Amino acid sequence: MISRIAFDFRYALRSLRKSPGFAAVAIATLALGIGANTAIFSVVRSVLLKPLPYPDADRIVALRTVTGGLREMGAVSFPDMTDWRAGNTVFEEVGGTYPMDLAVTGGPRPEHVEAAAVTAGLLPLLGARTRAGRLFTPEDDRAGARSVILSDGFWRNVLGARRDAAGSTIRLNGRAFTVVGILAPGFRLPVDGPPAQLWLSAAFAHESTDGSRPVAEVRGAHFIDVFAKLKKGVALRRAQSEMDAITARLRNEYPDTNGKMSARVVPAAEPLVRRARPALTMLLAAVGLVLLIACANAANLVLARATTRRAEITVRAAIGASRGRIVSQLLTESLVLAAAGGAAGVLLAAWGVPALVAASGGRVPRASEITLDGGVLLFALGLSLATGVVFGLAPALASARPNLADALRERGATPAGRRHRVRSALVASEVAVAFVLLAGAGLLLRSLDRLLRVDPGFDARRVFTARVDLPGLRYPDPERSAAAYATVVDDLGKAPGIVSASAVMPLPLSGFENRVGFALAPGAGVAPPPSSSSRPFPWEAGFTAVEPGYFRTMGTALRAGREFTRQDAPHAPPVAIVNETLARKFFPNGNAVGQRIRPSFSPGSEEPAFREIVGTVADVKLDGFRGEATPAIYVPEAQAGFDSMWIVVKTAGDDASALASIRRLVGRMDPELPVYAPQPLSGYVSDSLSPERFNSLLVGLFAFVALALTAIGLFGVISYSVAQRTHEIGVRMAIGARPGEVFRMVVGSGMRLIALGGAAGLAGALLLGKTFEGFLFGVGRHDPATLAAVAVLLGIVGFFACAIPARRAVRIDPLSALRDE
Repeated sequence: MISRIAFDFRYALRSLRKSPGFAAVAIATLALGIGANTAIFSVVRSVLLKPLPYPDADRIVALRTVTGGLREMGAVSFPDMTDWRAGNTVFEEVGGTYPMDLAVTGGPRPEHVEAAAVTAGLLPLLGARTRAGRLFTPEDDRAGARSVILSDGFWRNVLGARRDAAGSTIRLNGRAFTVVGILAPGFRLPVDGPPAQLWLSAAFAHESTDGSRPVAEVRGAHFIDVFAKLKKGVALRRAQSEMDAITARLRNEYPDTNGKMSARVVPAAEPLVRRARPALTMLLAAVGLVLLIACANAANLVLARATTRRAEITVRAAIGASRGRIVSQLLTESLVLAAAGGAAGVLLAAWGVPALVAASGGRVPRASEITLDGGVLLFALGLSLATGVVFGLAPALASARPNLADALRERGATPAGRRHRVRSALVASEVAVAFVLLAGAGLLLRSLDRLLRVDPGFDARRVFTARVDLPGLRYPDPERSAAAYATVVDDLGKAPGIVSASAVMPLPLSGFENRVGFALAPGAGVAPPPSSSSRPFPWEAGFTAVEPGYFRTMGTALRAGREFTRQDAPHAPPVAIVNETLARKFFPNGNAVGQRIRPSFSPGSEEPAFREIVGTVADVKLDGFRGEATPAIYVPEAQAGFDSMWIVVKTAGDDASALASIRRLVGRMDPELPVYAPQPLSGYVSDSLSPERFNSLLVGLFAFVALALTAIGLFGVISYSVAQRTHEIGVRMAIGARPGEVFRMVVGSGMRLIALGGAAGLAGALLLGKTFEGFLFGVGRHDPATLAAVAVLLGIVGFFACAIPARRAVRIDPLSALRDE
């Protein structure tokens, strides 16, 4: 058996060596299909299928807060997390984390660093290990503790891998912190966003800098990502049932804050990869269709080659070779081609995966874990073997039925009708699959075009942004924070090269969002109260703090009233500006100016106050271009006292000079404040559209490959048909057929395949359009214009693919064709 396989393998190599052109085209075709599938599978496997890189990863879950509406808030309040930890019997440990932005001070220039605060139990829960020092203990979580753990990268890059780093102190936000440990390389938290370089204890959550309650005691403040480790033998369903009981009890005990709250228990990777799953699934389906076209093309090549080898196969059968033996040898050739195509495909994937991750614009989670490891290579091997069988088996079976009389009589004349029908059917199927892919790409491109036409409510041209955080320990009250930002903004407005300046929190399209409940003054407004009207803040809106001049700097239209001024000071009458949507939904004829509104937010320990609405502005896309505008409330930063803001400036010059001015003036106000995340506002706009661009780019690329392979397949079938029908065409021309008639006959045979495949593809696009529905904006999945454009494109490409061999047919010399026959 082994010797027979070895013989078939050697025979296949010799046979393919005699046809290098055929082998090269077949291998290149298969490499495209297998390489694309391997690249996408490597991403899917690393992102969606591999467990997180923690010990007992299958037992680590995320605990998510869910509101009574359609929104999954996700983040958890500190008191809720404490109650969940104390009240459960299904988890070994519960821990939480929230991001922090810190300044490393004490050097020549403050440097921004990504950090995370973690409760003492989280790092052990995730299996973190130290290379020096220790992890946090419960004592580190207590108010006043100043403990920090360094990442391996921070220890090496910032501290120069000092051996005495553990136990030393570093200055963060102007305060001394004790380094209690250095983590082993490679550890990161299972949360989205840049990896933390420092981990702080959760002591800050138990402290207050402005006299208000510590955030660890505020049940309505949801800001922590919570994870837990299931006890051995505890199923996810049991954990969910117990969390349902705990949250039901909390709803009864705290109706104001927890009245509509519940919790979901999900695998820890779920929140991390949920947004990426639909797109990756769609891309995997798309490359699967490309592989089908590649297989069909390869099968057509093998069938065409088999026709030229009929005499060889007939002679082998005549001297005693069984049908099974012939099938075995021919199938071995296909497997060798597939293996070579798979090897080339793996090389393509090795180049394509980094390009794929780069093209995603940082939107692929767990990107650092994507590798062409043994599992991916095994997938590529299996896919190659399966591909070889798929495209090689049918031609092998068809070729293994030789007819001695036909072989000796025809000598390569017109192919058998059955074989020609098989090749035609393969091309028609390629057209159908290409139609589906082109329709999908067309819908995504039209959707992207519609998104690009959406008015975001601001003008991003020549607007530059940078972020500044004020440490709570040095800016302990809202008035001091507001005064600091006012100083920077006013100075920036006078700087050369800057037309206007302001500040905002959060910046539109930055990925941050503040939402608050709100109420209207008694008797104000026309909106019917919700079913929960007994709640003090029955409605919800986006909440943004801005400095004076913000709307002018951003180019957001003021519809009524006025903007904020410096007279809207901390102790001045509370004011607010609302967007058009809120004004239209809640006030007669949208006339909100002069009405009063009460957001649930209040700086410091004050009770939320009713605010006079002094202006109405255009709707602004705060968290993306999709979806309808929602109510939004703006308040002066002087009356909010946020400790983190984005500086926004309208420039007359270049971004570099704007950034230099921001850094200089922030440094003059406080030398220990770093300026970070500098970026033109247009960058945020581009980033918000990057998923749509990414999906359109890849599906469009796969559709282009599918169209090219289909055109090549159609060209090959028509060219081969012309070559086989040379005698017939010569006779036709000898008895009076005109060149135009011959041209139409050849092109017509190809266009019939296009029409047949196009009809099947149209039906497939209508059936499979739902796959793309969740990615579309402003266009239906059965968009007639897109489907018509795809049909026209396929018709044009098909015509030119047929026209080249048709012109060759027109130039056939009847006398030469008859003499050769």
